[in-house]
Amino acid sequence: MDADMTTIQLLVNRQADAEAFSELLPSDYEIRNNPEIRDADLYLIEAHLLSEYETALRDRIDEAHPLFCPVIVVQGPDTRSPPFLTVDSETELSVVDDILQAPVTQQRLRKRVESLLQRREQSEEMHEQLLELERMNQQRERIASVLAHDLRNPLQAADGRANILQRENTDDVLEGDIEALVQAIERIDNLTEDMALLLQSDTPENKQTEIRFEKLVRDAWKTTSGAEDGATLETDGLDEMTVYGVRDRLLRVFENLFRNAIVHGGTPITI
Repeated sequence: MDADMTTIQLLVNRQADAEAFSELLPSDYEIRNNPEIRDADLYLIEAHLLSEYETALRDRIDEAHPLFCPVIVVQGPDTRSPPFLTVDSETELSVVDDILQAPVTQQRLRKRVESLLQRREQSEEMHEQLLELERMNQQRERIASVLAHDLRNPLQAADGRANILQRENTDDVLEGDIEALVQAIERIDNLTEDMALLLQSDTPENKQTEIRFEKLVRDAWKTTSGAEDGATLETDGLDEMTVYGVRDRLLRVFENLFRNAIVHGGTPITI
């Protein structure tokens, strides 16, 4: 059997009825007529058998979740107000997705079957998309972990060696190279942390909020220690300004901007 073939299970009493339904359905479907519920893409059951198969059908629907598992009930021409049409959602009707009144025509049966199978296909596509999103999120978490932890260790070791060279070096020729090395390591460290935050940007602690801009800028200035380097900060006109974003990430943006201005702008400098 082709694994991709659509399977319909018939739950009917008479072999003649099973053969009649099989002739009405498209030939590219696999039609099964078994007394026990088995895996299938759609179930077609006679109304008088619904109470007998209700539990098994419900179990099958639960097992298939989140995939849509359609059930069509065929109601005989002489059936009058059968119980399953008037009960609440906790009984037989809750497993039924469509009801056909006999006699059933080929056009009507195929239209109902194709419509339900299309819904099942859509549920399969959505399920695959959700699985792919979950895989991508897991990959993002692994990358964020590498950036936040595994890459940080060699960076710290390199930074430590550069600081030792900076303290002990007496050769003026190497002084500029060592300073450039320290700045490069610091820049890589900042980028690593920024990337880790970006990969985690959809977590609850990184949701966007309204932020008082002046306070954000002053908080970044405090952690930069710009005043100790002979730099000053002016925030005229910012007291009423608000921005919308992720506070921790914006804080790092301004910390980096202030450090760059102090390092490369010379002193005294006003920002």
